Formats: sequence, structure tokens, C-alpha cells
Amino acid sequence: MTFAVVAAGQPLVPSIQSLYPPDADFGGGVDLTVLVQGANFAPDAVVYYNLQAVPTAFINDHTLQITLSADVLNVPGDGGLEVVNGGGAPSPSQLSLPDETAASKHSIIVPFHVNSPGVAATPKVSSLSPTAADVNTPSVWITVYGYNFSSDSGSPSVGRWNGVARPSIVLDAHTLMMEITAADLPKIGTARITVLTPGLSETSPLTFHILKPQIYMPSVHR
Repeated sequence: MTFAVVAAGQPLVPSIQSLYPPDADFGGGVDLTVLVQGANFAPDAVVYYNLQAVPTAFINDHTLQITLSADVLNVPGDGGLEVVNGGGAPSPSQLSLPDETAASKHSIIVPFHVNSPGVAATPKVSSLSPTAADVNTPSVWITVYGYNFSSDSGSPSVGRWNGVARPSIVLDAHTLMMEITAADLPKIGTARITVLTPGLSETSPLTFHILKPQIYMPSVHR
């Protein structure tokens, strides 16, 4: 993530903070929709992938939707995504932009990975629902949202609570449900939720909060 100070009257510099999904499987023969999230996107912003403009839809100043063609996904490896407000040419070098005005139109290039043939995309987690439960709650099903979850019967993705697998159901590549019980919620604090697909790396953790139960006192009317 980049923080920049621009001169008075200069447009704000666009920046990319996250991509959904953050990578892609090789091939498949279909186009892929990617959400680009960040800041200071203009209505006429254009996204470039490896210096080539890709179809870009403006959602708001924090979100763009782009389409990566099936041809793009047939080239494995790391590519680069860049947002340019007002369109125009992408930056051939991050170190040699022509002037301050041009520089303010360009985001920093961020990587987008296309997996090699036969290599499954690594799972990633983005959010939870719910994000908290009261201490000693008997049972809670947590929905984990993310990318590249596997429903393969031979090696399904599994939700993990502080590094220990919990009963899990993979609904689709973006949604997994896992169950925790009162034994997981013995005291107030936090826990780490991750997803692991056998043979692939474990995701980075999301935080789940264990709360003190709310005590509601009845109101007294005089």
C-alpha cells in the first residue's frame, strides 16, 4: 500500500489495495472477473494488465471491476495490474514517469499470479460471518468466505480453529462452513481461523472474537 502527498490542485493518486480473486487457475477457456479495490479511482479509470488495457467497469472510487480474458489465463506466472485514471498509456517504468501530473494518474503496479498447469490455486480467506460469539456458546457454525476452496472428496478444504481442524462443509469455491462448540469458547479472547487444503499452504488467519455475554436488565417504571 502506498501513501502519497500531492501538490495543491493535483488529482489524488490511485492505489490498489486488494484483488478478488488474488490469483487464478491456469487455462479453463473462460474469462475471469476480478474486483480491484483501493482508493482514488476516477470514473474514467482504466486497468492495465502487463501494459495492455483490459475491460474496466467503474463501481465507485474504491472499486473497479475488470475482465481478464481466457488468453491471459493461458500464460502462467506473475503479471502486473495497474490503474490509470483517465486512461492513457500505462507506465513503462515505475521509476521514470514523465512528470508529476502523469505520476498522479498511475497506481503502483501490483502482481497477479496465474498458476502453472496442473497446480491448484492456493486458498485464501477474506471474511467471516459471524465474527464473534459469546463465551461458552454451545455450538456455532461460522461461514468463511474466500477463494479457491476445494470440494474434492479426496482432499477437501478444512476450516481450522487455532491450527486444529474443525467439522467443515465446502459449499463452493468461495464459501466454507465450520463448526465450533463450547469447548472452543471457554474464555473471553480471540481465536485464529484459517483454511487448509491438503497439499497446499494454509491461509493467513482471520480473527474471531470470544465475548462476555451481554446481561440485559429489565427497565423499572415508576
